[in-house]
Amino acid sequence: MSRFSKEATDRNNNNHSIVRLGFPSISTTHGKIPIDVAVRIACEVIKEFLNNHHDDQDFELILVEQDNNVAKAFELRWETCRDNGESRFQIKNGNLNRMKSDVGMVCRYVVHETTWRLKPDTTTLGKQLYEAIGPKLSDEIKRQYPNTGVVGESYPVPLPLDLHYRESEGVEQ
Repeated sequence: MSRFSKEATDRNNNNHSIVRLGFPSISTTHGKIPIDVAVRIACEVIKEFLNNHHDDQDFELILVEQDNNVAKAFELRWETCRDNGESRFQIKNGNLNRMKSDVGMVCRYVVHETTWRLKPDTTTLGKQLYEAIGPKLSDEIKRQYPNTGVVGESYPVPLPLDLHYRESEGVEQ
């Protein structure tokens, strides 16, 4: 276990009030961008984001990647560019939709990309989420956002309280 992983694990075990946002490395395997380019840019942006939120210590960003080579590339790059003591960003090898089941970590918020039509099952990762949640996800998106989306905007979708996926994985949005 790297020093970075140990620090993050200690932080995870000692503070249950941390809000976690899980997100995929959508620009690598699925986006067909070379791993070295995607990793370099992503780590720079993540570092900048964390520096801009230096005083906010109540959240963690969890990059989840199913491809072990991509996850390892992120971890190696992050080790060289992160600021000393920064433990609010972690890289996990696994399925973003099964963080609690596969990794033992609850991410209250999960980020997935979609199209301007806000269809939840049009991308590889979106299809996985749709399979885990089912038609209630589409229903909730249509209820909350009856019009098409705007490129570059985010659209939070709270999951219904009675949804098994919400209970089993702890994902709220």
